[in-house]
Amino acid sequence: MNNRLRWRVPGAALIALVLDLLLGPIQSQIWNGTDAPAWIGSLIWPDIARPWVQNILAPVPGPEPYETFGRLTILIYLGNLTAWSPFFAEGENRLLRIAAPFAWAALAIAALADIGSYWVAGLHNEALRFHTFWQVEVPALALCLLALMLAGIARIRTRTGWHLSDILLAATPLTAILATGALQYMPHGPLVAISIGAFILSKTPQVTHPSI
Repeated sequence: MNNRLRWRVPGAALIALVLDLLLGPIQSQIWNGTDAPAWIGSLIWPDIARPWVQNILAPVPGPEPYETFGRLTILIYLGNLTAWSPFFAEGENRLLRIAAPFAWAALAIAALADIGSYWVAGLHNEALRFHTFWQVEVPALALCLLALMLAGIARIRTRTGWHLSDILLAATPLTAILATGALQYMPHGPLVAISIGAFILSKTPQVTHPSI
């Protein structure tokens, strides 16, 4: 396969992770209000960013701050989709060659659904937002997380010794649960785990052991 089809841009996943950690608390604070996690209230940037955006949007009708910050979520998706290629070398583990592209495809579907949730539906079309988010984006993210877990298991089975990156990749669903519980907001919670997984896959060396 042409090497140009197997791009790997590790920095894109790191940028996505930073964006997620910046935008997640802001969205959680806006959505949950006084019920937002206490630790988010101790952060500086949500209190700085929200009034700044509101002052910019005040003179003209347009999207509310929730929608404005929410639309930036697509940058997190694009960063992760750019981080690793769905095309893996033929010499790599068979399970990895299946799981990693499946995770990429599921993430791409979730990204399209996210556009529907924030850019099309917003706060004013609750019915459409329910369909795009709960019936498409969330299931796609769940499939992506499961596929990343399988990719981590594949790396553990084929590499000699224990590697922290493999364990983190295999624990992607657990990381997503913990991040979602901390933020009390989706999709940014699962995207924290996916960003970590995308970075690990972007650094995946070619496996020289026999395929399984």
